[in-house]
Amino acid sequence: MRLYEDPKYKLEKLLVDFVGESRNREQLLGDACQLTLDVNSAHRGLLLSEGDRKVTRVTEQQPYPDHPERFEHRAQVLGAQGLSGHAYWEVEWDGAKVHVGATYKDISRKGFADDSQLGCNDRSWVLRFSNSSYIAWHNNSSVPLPAPARQPQSRGVPGLARGGAVLLQRLLQRGHPPAHAQRPIHPAPLAGFRLWSDSLTLCQLQ
Repeated sequence: MRLYEDPKYKLEKLLVDFVGESRNREQLLGDACQLTLDVNSAHRGLLLSEGDRKVTRVTEQQPYPDHPERFEHRAQVLGAQGLSGHAYWEVEWDGAKVHVGATYKDISRKGFADDSQLGCNDRSWVLRFSNSSYIAWHNNSSVPLPAPARQPQSRGVPGLARGGAVLLQRLLQRGHPPAHAQRPIHPAPLAGFRLWSDSLTLCQLQ
């Protein structure tokens, strides 16, 4: 059975089970991974720069070639590397709202339906950040998370806002079989991002 098909892993249950587990940043950095963005998935309203670690929302459509993995209508882009284990990474961004999360590679890239929107289908999970709220989304179900009193300049995944800290890492980790399994149940998920304005940068972690 796949993770998203198992009733034990409903979004609310995952939050209840894992919000209480706390790890400081130094511990999380032990799981750090270096990510870049996949230009073949980038919506044409997104400009990649800084070695494909930064994405900026732009009004001028970029001359990206047609590609079956490119998001057609959603201003979204995926990571180039598959995630496994705890897969901790950090992002910095400007702007009032951004979505940061993970998705299986077979998420739809075309049309305006929910099957192409991060967090609105059974293929993806996101934490939606705005100036005033943090919300976890999966399959069009949402759970509000406590936002910090002071907005940090960078957020870690899965170290995002405590409430989501262990949520994504456990979702990703439990989506894979034990190490001795002959083959994966499902391909490794990818980091996923959606922008409305300004920019987002994947941090280089030491």
